[in-house]
Amino acid sequence: MLIIKRKYKRKKSIITCLCLLTVACAKNSGITPMADDVLFATRQGASGFSGVGTIKADLLDDARIHCQKSSEKVEIIRIWNNEGPFIMGNFPRAEIEFRCK
Repeated sequence: MLIIKRKYKRKKSIITCLCLLTVACAKNSGITPMADDVLFATRQGASGFSGVGTIKADLLDDARIHCQKSSEKVEIIRIWNNEGPFIMGNFPRAEIEFRCK
């Protein structure tokens, strides 16, 4: 009986770890060129517990760092984020369109 309980516990922990690894994947598009000199980036939180503010701040940092590589400043064209509730795969996400000037 004790051996069966140990096997069950072990199997349950492995399944739990695999589920957490699958769910905890955040998405980041990186910097993508659009038309002319407009650039685009998007980020999505790893879960519904991620804050949209943090995701936006990360996007703005990405844009700033990208523009600093060519000694330019960021000009924000558009920034967007989705609204809650953040459940059932509707995780917080944000997009930014910008130029380096």
